[in-house]
Amino acid sequence: MWWVVGGVVVAVVLVLAVLALVSAAGNRSSNTTPLDPGNRGSDGTSALASIIDDHGVNVSVVRGLDSLRTTSTPGADTTVVISGQTVISTDVAEAIYDRVRSAHRVVLIDPSYPLLAAFTSQVSTSYGESLLSVSKADCTLEGISPSDVVTSDPGNGFAGGLNTTTGVTQCFSRGQNNGVNMVSVPADLGGPPVVAMTAPMTLNQNLARYDNSGVAIRTIATTDHVLWYVPQRDDKVSDQNSNSDQHSSQSVFPRAVGPLFLLAFFAVLALILWQGRRFGPLATEPLPAVVKAIETTRSRGRMYRRAGAADRAAAVLRVHTIAGIAGYLGLPYDPGHALDTLDEPDVHTSSTDPALAAIISAVADATGRDPAQVSALLAGPLPTTDPDLVRFTDALTALDKEVLRRP
Repeated sequence: MWWVVGGVVVAVVLVLAVLALVSAAGNRSSNTTPLDPGNRGSDGTSALASIIDDHGVNVSVVRGLDSLRTTSTPGADTTVVISGQTVISTDVAEAIYDRVRSAHRVVLIDPSYPLLAAFTSQVSTSYGESLLSVSKADCTLEGISPSDVVTSDPGNGFAGGLNTTTGVTQCFSRGQNNGVNMVSVPADLGGPPVVAMTAPMTLNQNLARYDNSGVAIRTIATTDHVLWYVPQRDDKVSDQNSNSDQHSSQSVFPRAVGPLFLLAFFAVLALILWQGRRFGPLATEPLPAVVKAIETTRSRGRMYRRAGAADRAAAVLRVHTIAGIAGYLGLPYDPGHALDTLDEPDVHTSSTDPALAAIISAVADATGRDPAQVSALLAGPLPTTDPDLVRFTDALTALDKEVLRRP
C-alpha cells in the first residue's frame, strides 16, 4: 500500500512538472509586441538582441517606465536602445529622456513623435511612400561603410538637420524628398548622442538580408552594456509611486515562478514520502514491573546498615519476611502493628506477637524444619552487629525461598 501511495505522488509531480514547463514555454513565446527583443515573430527583434548578447555585450531588457526607474541609471558604459511605436505622452517621453540622458548613446528604433522630440530637436519624422526596397548608406559614420545596403522602410523615414546641419549625419536615403532611414545627431545641451533608425533593418525577418545585421549591430553594440527599453501603453508619470512596487515585483519575479515553486513543493513532498521511514510496531512490555521480595528486603537491610542500626534493620527485614510468608500461606498478620513496636526500647528482644505461633507452625510444616529453629528466626532475639545482621539476612532469605518454593 505504501508503494502505491508513493507512485501516485510521483505521477502527480511529473504531471505538474510538464504543466510548469509548458506554462513557462508559453510565457516565453507569447510576446507579440512589435520590435520587442522578446518577440520571436517576424516583426520582433529577438534575433538582433541575441546576436549582440552573443558578441559579449550584456543586454538588459526593461519594459515600462516604472521598471526603468527602478533600474540602475545608465552611464557612459551603456548604450540605450528604445524600440517601438507605442503611443506615449510627452511627459512620459521626457521622463524617459531624463532617466537615460547620461548614457553613452541612445538608439531610437522607429520612435513615436513625442519620443523623438524629447531626445532631439534636429530630427523629425518624414512620411511618404517610397518605391525603394533597399537603400545604400552614402554617408560616413562610425561603424557604417558608404557601400552598406539595408532594407528600406516603404512608409516612414526621418528628416534631419531641421535647425542646423552641424554634426548631423543622414544615411540610407529613401529617395528624393522622402527622407532617410538613419540619422545621427551629436550630443546636445547635456544630452546623449542620438541615432534614429527605421525598423525594417532590425526585424527578425530581414536581419539576414543585405547588410542589415552588420549595420544594426555596429550601431548598437558600441559599449559593454546595452539597456533595451520598450515603452508600454499604460506608462504614466503620475502613477510612478503607486505602480512602482507592482512593476518592480513583476520584473523581479517572472510569471513562471509560481508554477515552479509549486513544482518544487510537490517534489520535496514526494522525496519525503519516498525516503522517509515509518516507525516500527510498538514493543510490548508487561507492566507493572515486578521486583522480587528478596531484592526489597536486601535493599532495606543495606539502608539500615549504613545508618548503624543493625537491630532495627533486622527487625524491619523480619517483619517484611513474615508478612510475605503469611500472605502466601493465607494466615493473618499485621505488619503495620509490628513496625510500630520498633520504637520500643527493647526492639532487639524477641517478638511476642500472638499471630506468630500459627505462622511458625505453618512454616515448620511447609519447610520440614524444626519449629524451635523457625521460632528462633521469626520470633527470637535480633542481631546487634553487622556480621550477625548479614547472617540473619541470609537465614531469612533461605527461609523465604523454602516457603515460597522460589529458586
